[in-house]
Amino acid sequence: MATLADLGVEVSSLARQVEVQESIPFAGDQVNRFYDAGAAQRFWLAVVQMERVLAGFRAGFIGKASLVHSFWGGFEQVYSHEVSSCGYWPDAGAEAYYDKEFGEFLLPCTAVRTADDPDSVLRSFVQSSYEAAAELGKWDRAALERGGGR
Repeated sequence: MATLADLGVEVSSLARQVEVQESIPFAGDQVNRFYDAGAAQRFWLAVVQMERVLAGFRAGFIGKASLVHSFWGGFEQVYSHEVSSCGYWPDAGAEAYYDKEFGEFLLPCTAVRTADDPDSVLRSFVQSSYEAAAELGKWDRAALERGGGR
């Protein structure tokens, strides 16, 4: 922040977590001071597997399609095409569904992890949610998709 200020760039930041149930200011956070190496390793392995499946899905889309990422406090961006964004939000619960509060299609990690064919479940979810968004949004799919389809 100091370096940016030296360059004349005014920056403000919210010094606390967002999109979590209990938001504790970073300076006063004395609770969350543990590191679970096993959990970090499992998370990394899950992201590697998701990226492998989703890379094939994104290949046919001309618009911006993000790499696997967490949706916590992402930066606002402006796009030149429609956006297909698939990320990882660790959660448990029902099978795939549309969440009106978030305005997003959600597929809990547990549903993929416990499936007989996780790749197929994930691939089917991103394809069907993409198609629903494209149809409801009246996207020009011919202009957004390579090879006539996904």
